[in-house]
Amino acid sequence: MCIKPNYIARLKLDFDEKLRAYIVEWLIEAHKVFEFPTDALYLAINLFDRFLAVHPVEKKKVSLVGVTALQLAVKYAGTRGSIPCADLFSDLAFTSCPVEEISCSVQEIIQMEDLILNTLECELSIPTPSTFMWKFLKETQSDDKIKHLSFFFIDLCLVQCEMLKFRPSILAATAIYAAHATFKGCKPCSKIYERLTGCSAHHILECSRLMVTSHQKARSVKSVYKKYHTRRFDCVARAEPARLLLKTKFSLSYVLKLTCLFKFCVLRDL
Repeated sequence: MCIKPNYIARLKLDFDEKLRAYIVEWLIEAHKVFEFPTDALYLAINLFDRFLAVHPVEKKKVSLVGVTALQLAVKYAGTRGSIPCADLFSDLAFTSCPVEEISCSVQEIIQMEDLILNTLECELSIPTPSTFMWKFLKETQSDDKIKHLSFFFIDLCLVQCEMLKFRPSILAATAIYAAHATFKGCKPCSKIYERLTGCSAHHILECSRLMVTSHQKARSVKSVYKKYHTRRFDCVARAEPARLLLKTKFSLSYVLKLTCLFKFCVLRDL
């Protein structure tokens, strides 16, 4: 299920992109510390964005929405024995958060749960990037290193609100496409990715350029960079960004030459 188109624009008006990025990073960190199921992270952020897209809240309540979204996602994705109680989430602290009065009680979390579920009409079974990732990794015959780098790209995308405009399937396919380009040093054939997503090569390249740009700034997203800088994930955070995907068909110098030639022809004809 897609996010409302005007949500990105509203982020800047209602509480700002930096606050969203901070809370998403916190969710990534909490997910890693408590070793929640993989799908729970992506579902939590999807619930967080979908709810705020249709139900604006006060700035001081945004963190409560984040905590509650994570609790709902863990309940939905986890087994009966691993479902944490609300007390655990009420104790999770948002340190250095740019919001005052961010503490939340168990009762507030329970009330927010009801509000989120009612607002979203209990639509929790929705596709996220991880839903498509496993199938696409198999289709593209990707090894563990490609898998880890692909998830690294997806986690970076979670923090970037401009990536919300892409469907989960496009994000998953493009992450694998960019990962292959990163390790092989050349652009992979886009045909299989077009077939997997039903999108044109243009959309995949557009998304891949944004991913590479995020990769270049990855050190600033500390929670993600630290996670994928470990041996468990083959230290893929150290990989050099695939700058070749940033190159357009014509170089800047070529465009400048064409511009000068055009001006010369115009002046000659005057």
